[in-house]
This record gives sequence, structure tokens and C-alpha cells, in this order.
Amino acid sequence: MNEDLQLKIEAYISNSMSKIDVELFEKEMFHNDELKKEVALAKELNHFLKNKYVELEYSNTNEIGEIKSFLKSNEANEIEKTLLKVKNEYHSQL
Repeated sequence: MNEDLQLKIEAYISNSMSKIDVELFEKEMFHNDELKKEVALAKELNHFLKNKYVELEYSNTNEIGEIKSFLKSNEANEIEKTLLKVKNEYHSQL
């Protein structure tokens, strides 16, 4: 597939074509089964990638929330106190 056609497909599936260009492109698709397949594949790929991005964003958001909650917990405070104690003991031995 040439680059110009790829750009047209991307513009079409991202709704960034003018109304006239959409009509012309859809007429071309009506008469060109290969173009229909390419557009369907591009839409499917675009949908898949958007879903994967959302999954990643969602999982990262959950992980960040869990980390923030942990950092506010008593367990994290105890770990911090222990680390400070060890640090002070280490520096006192130098």
C-alpha cells in the first residue's frame, strides 16, 4: 500500500477528512474490495491499540493508587523508622 493511501485511511478512521473527501473515499471503497479490507483492518488495529492503551492507563492508575495507599500505611511508617534507625547506627559507626 502506498503512503498516500495509508494517510487517507488514517484520516478516514480518525474522522479528520472533510465531508466531501469522506464521500469520495466511501465511493472508492464501495468499488474497491481491497480498500474495504484495508480500512477494516486499520479500524480493527486502531481499536485494539486504543483498548491496550486504556488497559495500560487503568492498570497504572490502580498501581499508583495502591502505592500511595501503602506509603500512607502504618507498615510503611514502620519501615521508614527502621531504615532511619539503621542509617543512624551505620553513620555512628563511621
